Parts: sequence; structure tokens; C-alpha cells
Amino acid sequence: MAESSPTAGIGSRPALLDERAVRTEGASSAFVGGALGVLLALILAIAAVAAAVIGLLVALAALVTRFAPSRRRPGPAGPPLLEGRPTADGWVAERSSL
Repeated sequence: MAESSPTAGIGSRPALLDERAVRTEGASSAFVGGALGVLLALILAIAAVAAAVIGLLVALAALVTRFAPSRRRPGPAGPPLLEGRPTADGWVAERSSL
């Protein structure tokens, strides 16, 4: 029995097992490659949906701030201050008579 396999002399059974192992290895690597492709597609889909949601939130915030009423700061109570200066007795404030 002259065989070219590394298990020559033992019989044909180990050679068959080696071929099955190679086939299984090819199938498992194809499965892993397919699973990685599906995982990559899923990650990209989730990232695209997240980017769309964030873009929608930013656009909505811009729209709300565009149409929101502006807050006006309250003016000073009383006539405007023209000058304030320190004296020996404290501060003196000169106000307009309007």
C-alpha cells in the first residue's frame, strides 16, 4: 500500500478523517466570515440610525431656538446712573432727573 498521505501504512480511515477536518475548517471559516459580515452590517446600520436621530435632535433644537421668544433683561429700576464716586462718607451716586 503506497499512499502519499502522512498516515501511509495505517489505512485509509485517517486520510478520510483528515479530508473531513479540512472541509469542516473551510465551512467554519466561511461561517465566521459570514457572521463577521453580518455583524459589521448591523453595526453600520445602528450607527446610521444613531447619526440620523442625533441630526434630527440638533435640527429640532435649532428650530425651537429660532422661534422661541427672546428674554429681555429688565432695565434698571429708576433713572439711569450717570456717575458714582467714593467720598469720605461713602459713595455718592448722581442720577438723571428723567
